[in-house]
Amino acid sequence: MKAEILQILSKESLKKSQLRRRICKAKGDQEHFNRVLTELKREGAIKKEFGGKFSLQELETKTGILSLSVGGYGFVNPEDKSTTIFIPPDKTGAAVNGETVEVCITEQSKKGPVGKIINILESKLDSLSGQLQIRRGQPWLIPLRTGIPAVELSVESVPNDIKEGDWIRAKLVSRNTQTGKITASLSQSLGNADDLTAEIDAIIDEFDLQSEYSDEAEEAASRIRPRKIARRDLTKELITTIDPRDAKDFDDALSVHPVKNKKHICIGIHIADVAAYIGPRSKLMTAIKKRAFTAYLPGRMLPMLPKVLVSKRCSLIENEVKPAHTVMITFDKESGEVIDFERFHSTIKVRKRLNYQEVQEYADANFKGEPWGKEVCKDVKTLYEFSHTLRKRREEIEQFIPLEAPDVRVMCDPVSMTISSLKTDSPSESKQMVEEFMLAANTAVAQELTSKAAPGLFRIHPEPDEEQAASFMVDANTFYGISPGDITLRPNAIRFLNSIKGHPSAPAISMDFLRTMQRASYSSMKGLHFGLGKNLYSHFTSPIRRLADLLVHQQLWNMEDKGTPVYTKDRLDDLAEVINNREAVTDEAYRTTVNRFKLHYVEALEAGDSELQCEALITRVSAKKMRLYIPHYGMYANVNFRDLDSDFFDADVEKGLVVGRRTGTTWSCGDILEVQILGADFKMREFVVQPIIGNGKPSQEHKASPSPKRPKKKSKEAPTEKFFEELLRQKKAQAKAKKDGKVEAPIKKKKRPKRSKKKK
Repeated sequence: MKAEILQILSKESLKKSQLRRRICKAKGDQEHFNRVLTELKREGAIKKEFGGKFSLQELETKTGILSLSVGGYGFVNPEDKSTTIFIPPDKTGAAVNGETVEVCITEQSKKGPVGKIINILESKLDSLSGQLQIRRGQPWLIPLRTGIPAVELSVESVPNDIKEGDWIRAKLVSRNTQTGKITASLSQSLGNADDLTAEIDAIIDEFDLQSEYSDEAEEAASRIRPRKIARRDLTKELITTIDPRDAKDFDDALSVHPVKNKKHICIGIHIADVAAYIGPRSKLMTAIKKRAFTAYLPGRMLPMLPKVLVSKRCSLIENEVKPAHTVMITFDKESGEVIDFERFHSTIKVRKRLNYQEVQEYADANFKGEPWGKEVCKDVKTLYEFSHTLRKRREEIEQFIPLEAPDVRVMCDPVSMTISSLKTDSPSESKQMVEEFMLAANTAVAQELTSKAAPGLFRIHPEPDEEQAASFMVDANTFYGISPGDITLRPNAIRFLNSIKGHPSAPAISMDFLRTMQRASYSSMKGLHFGLGKNLYSHFTSPIRRLADLLVHQQLWNMEDKGTPVYTKDRLDDLAEVINNREAVTDEAYRTTVNRFKLHYVEALEAGDSELQCEALITRVSAKKMRLYIPHYGMYANVNFRDLDSDFFDADVEKGLVVGRRTGTTWSCGDILEVQILGADFKMREFVVQPIIGNGKPSQEHKASPSPKRPKKKSKEAPTEKFFEELLRQKKAQAKAKKDGKVEAPIKKKKRPKRSKKKK
């Protein structure tokens, strides 16, 4: 019937009654006709014109890449750079994150175009990993990836020994973009439901992260000897590494060098020379390109390089002679301006290994004592104090975006795969100290590549999207009472972020601000890095864990050794695309693992544990629920008003207010509540929480006067079992009387007399 309606309307426009007469042949067709017509209108296939006639909808189509959210809805960024299109959860057409799709725009809402996916142009899905679920005898796969609906599995592909909840992998059979239905057949069992090792294996499998190198690959890597190139001997210089306490690789070190001009200071930035072991045509490059990054998952590290190179050959280990790639930068002591820099290959020997925490403690103690010897302590103090000069200069001249977003890490034992605790990583000045010198080295290398007109790989970061920024401006004003202004303008963004420091809602506001920022990427074209405020920037300082840095090292090696670059611009463009795709996938795998492990951590807590009761910040209010951010866990939760038994709550979405009818309790965006964590929702990847209304009192300024009590309606008693038995007995008696012919005629009700019409 749907095809028949579309065919008729393709020739002429008709009213509903005219269309019905042509379509409906039998008596029962009318109901089906009405249902099909409603469905066509909802899909946007037809439209109702002025005058009541129906005609075909002339729909605009766009092509772009899909980005799905946890809630199942998504966004498509069109290739023609036009407005981002919102895709409702039931209109994703079974497409997955990162796929190139064709979108049909069905309507224009207040926030922009809304569409549905009608075709998948570039598929990235041939298999899925997730958990097995049984519904009425039918097996389903619940995918790990966000936004993908449950996948129907063929019954015959599921063996009897696999239990519900087990981790499995399934091979895709079909995808229907019209209905969104996905079917598959089970291909592999990945492990038990309660095993975190099996879960992380499923995540690695789902996101196509490469597992650790085989023993054969490790053995082959151990036989690699470093390539020869002219090196400067710096083994007698005082060189120090400063890294996280649990660092697995050491790819950078620092040193301070004397200069003749007392107004200048010379800092050495020494980077592990991975290119000495891995050239552009190395057999390992194929495996490295598949990884592109070292993936740091809780309890599991998947190195970009074989472990023998990471931990033994390339890492700058204390008291071991290592090949390095050095950038010597001479600064003006007072202003921090770069006077000159020199890059060369070197041989170094790290004198002391330090970590951020002990350096920070030494600085907080005002550099008292000499815990690592006089020379090391002197250099640490010099580096620490001068890094403030560099940061101040960048703040004044480059105007970097001062965005601070604390990261809550999951501490998981890699052997037993048990979660021990959560740890909040806040930015420390000792970490910023090292970052300042790495930024200086990365900038110097980018300048050298540009000055020599050599093809390079640059890190670019565009300004915030104008539509996203406008939406953020409205939300910040509505929900937090703060006016950020146009944050696409650097001074406005900096002023706004500085103004919210110390604000109780700062963590949530910072997270919202971060979402307006576009993703940084790699390109062979130099361009703006909005976050850093730099117009020229490359990655050079982490070749052990980032392919982009290794490619820059290889390019510089060939220029120094052969006199010509090894990579062309076109080749670097191709490699940049590979790296950008792998970066997005690796980041998504990390977020998925961390969020799921946080949910497991909470589930394992015993009732009454203090960590189950914590503060939460109201970040959004909608008609039926409010969204909370829990800083202790770095997680979100939704509270449905219908689940709150203490009162009946009304929401004013425009003002971001929630008001209790009986108690007058009022909450607004930015308020901090005490909540009780009741459990974990693995499907939505968030906690199930309940506000503690007795303890978590809202601020006085938000208190509303209690609304007048309404008289209670007399509640009807629920029908009892005796009531139903009596009703059944009466019906049986009536049926028997009717059969015997003893049924009395029912008494007809008297009709009310019609009222006489009043005369005009």
